[in-house]
Amino acid sequence: MKVKLLFLSISFVYALNLNITKFITKDAIEFSEKMSKTSSRNLEFILEKAVQNKIITSIDKYRLHIIYSKLKNGSIFLAKCLKTKGCNPYKFYKEVYNKPPLYKYIYLKYPNISNTLLIQKVGQVNEKIMDKYFQKSGWKKIEGEVGRNGVDGLYIKYDENGNIKDVMLVEAKYNKSTINRTVDGSMQMSKEWSIKKIDELIKKYPDNKEYKIIKEKLLNRDYRARLWRMKEEDNKLIIDLKKILPEGKNIKIEPLKGGEKTKINYKDNFIIDINNPKTPFQKEVLEWYKEAINEI
Repeated sequence: MKVKLLFLSISFVYALNLNITKFITKDAIEFSEKMSKTSSRNLEFILEKAVQNKIITSIDKYRLHIIYSKLKNGSIFLAKCLKTKGCNPYKFYKEVYNKPPLYKYIYLKYPNISNTLLIQKVGQVNEKIMDKYFQKSGWKKIEGEVGRNGVDGLYIKYDENGNIKDVMLVEAKYNKSTINRTVDGSMQMSKEWSIKKIDELIKKYPDNKEYKIIKEKLLNRDYRARLWRMKEEDNKLIIDLKKILPEGKNIKIEPLKGGEKTKINYKDNFIIDINNPKTPFQKEVLEWYKEAINEI
């Protein structure tokens, strides 16, 4: 089915009481919740208008109602697709249905997004939250990537004399994404892999003395390595922070213990109810989450 660009009339927008792109930019999470109560009514209205404007046929109206009624806030997704040039509502539904909430928010902003770009934007949101967290904890982030390859989070701390005293490398993963073995046989975040990435940064920024100091600390095992994982389940944002133990080309991943733990590791912090955050810290993390979605 060829889907034409749907030009929503002023009365149509008024009746729906939404401007999807504007609302997503303002607050994607609250948008989803506010529309849930009127989803069914809006779905019927959207489909009827689409038939009247000859965007879809009566048969499509019946079929699309069945499938989009199965999708939470299906009317929102359908309206966004129909008003986006080139968006096929059948294909769009299949792409969106089983995706985690963050993917859905991004699809609402970019219905025709490729899978590669979608994954990149999910990664950007995750890394933005991670950066906010560690910078709030006193770490300074410096460039850790050459192109799109490298260390997701490269952080340093200075002593009172302005010298680098601490170095931390962090790999950010979303949902079930895993740390992989690279072409040369080394695991991401292994000592060998990490040194190789710092060498690439030294080559790109030959006048930057920080990278040379970082390399020395890596060679002497005088640094920290962490795995930051964010996922969403049952309308909860869950953040898990573990330590990575580099062993040549391999790694071990273990829970943080005692003084290694940071604020996110404690049970009252790392499981965040998106609709009902319990602490000021959880509210702050959700603000970072919303800001990150708006910025991508």
